[in-house]
Amino acid sequence: MHLSYAKGTIVQIPNLSRRELLFGGAAWAALPQSPVIDTHMHVWSQDFTRYPVSPPEPGIRPITDEGSTEFYLQEMKQYGIDLAVLVQPRQYGWDNRYISDSVRRFPQRFVGHGLIDPHDPNNAGVLEREVRENGLAGMRLSPIYHPKEQWLNAKANHALWRKAEQLGAVFNIFIAAPQMAQLEDMVQRFPRVKVVVDHLGRPEIIDRAPWAEDVSLLRLAKYSNVWVKFSELYIMSKTKKYPYADVHPFARSVYDAFGPKRLLFATGMVGVTRRIPYADELRLVREDIPFFADRDKEWILGRNALQIWKWKAA
Repeated sequence: MHLSYAKGTIVQIPNLSRRELLFGGAAWAALPQSPVIDTHMHVWSQDFTRYPVSPPEPGIRPITDEGSTEFYLQEMKQYGIDLAVLVQPRQYGWDNRYISDSVRRFPQRFVGHGLIDPHDPNNAGVLEREVRENGLAGMRLSPIYHPKEQWLNAKANHALWRKAEQLGAVFNIFIAAPQMAQLEDMVQRFPRVKVVVDHLGRPEIIDRAPWAEDVSLLRLAKYSNVWVKFSELYIMSKTKKYPYADVHPFARSVYDAFGPKRLLFATGMVGVTRRIPYADELRLVREDIPFFADRDKEWILGRNALQIWKWKAA
């Protein structure tokens, strides 16, 4: 029996058998028709020799708490998560080996997104290598870390998007509201590239309509190649009180614009680094978002993700 800690609460997680670990949990029950898929999970190794830390921005420290893929498989079984999208932590920079190794070891449970240098003139070639040779499903592009730059839609990166189109690679985008116009430019230019916006576009929530300082995310709803992760309401909330009711008006505007079939369940971290308990992440979608109809929830919790990514188990 393994002990996991969340917000001071001890949660008992049964250890997986050797067979379950070897086969990525294949000993679990067959994948349900409406699976639960976490579309945003950071995992990492504590072996800093094999997987050295090399963050692209100063001040990012290595995470020393347990956050391995094996640990996350235990959490998945405990909380009924069928599949997940692994996302490269910033601490590894452009070295995607831990994520690609995890996908290679557990292809029945995971697909992976790496990070790629937006300033690398050969990043289209890097993307091709990561997809064809290392088995990644796509990349996370993070303009939010560079608010004074405009590389997302720079002409130099058009080749990267063309390569994603050719490969069927998915881009998930960590972006701030004022940068959305750059993204809109690219989704117009490359309508066959699947784009997933992280964390409701990280709006600045205020207490009156239009609910955020910049609602340009809503303009992306007219592009059928864009989905949105319905996640991290606790980051945007001013009250920090579950179920983050002060975020609901803006979240409702995203729901109304995109519809339930283009929203995705996502969380973020593992074990003690998780900001709210996994049970509350699930309860939020299943019970405490008042405008989610019952029929919406299976789409948001998993069926939408099956339209974007492909797992060997699926």
